[in-house]
Amino acid sequence: MSNRIVVEKFWDLFQNGDADAAEVLFHPDVVVTYPQSGEVIRGRENLMETLRNYPTNFPTGGDDVILDTTEKISAPSSPFPFGMSAVTIVEDGELIVGQAILTYPNGDTYHTCSIFKVRSRLIAEETTYFAKSFEAPKWRSEWVEST
Repeated sequence: MSNRIVVEKFWDLFQNGDADAAEVLFHPDVVVTYPQSGEVIRGRENLMETLRNYPTNFPTGGDDVILDTTEKISAPSSPFPFGMSAVTIVEDGELIVGQAILTYPNGDTYHTCSIFKVRSRLIAEETTYFAKSFEAPKWRSEWVEST
């Protein structure tokens, strides 16, 4: 299995809520970092617990709104309240960079960029950045194209 396939398999298993099957894809000393929230998850055991306990009923209402989970738009069997579509995956040896779009039931979209280091066909490191979509500023419209 190529390094790229390891990452693709993880994303597929995560999207379908099969954390147990994903466990074999991670190095025992894996380090996962989310710079925007300041979190670091050290070790496969801690990572697996975060995946197994991923909330499917986020708080709604008032100032605590994270997202509205009244409808799931992810894969039919997925317990997760978002749909994930891979945009690109680039492989260069041990380094895999993947971009994806997460779409939540309330219509919010987040563009993600995940940087993986795969060693001996196991994910050893992951750093993921999340960016909420926003409207392009009008001032630069004459020089740019819309996607």
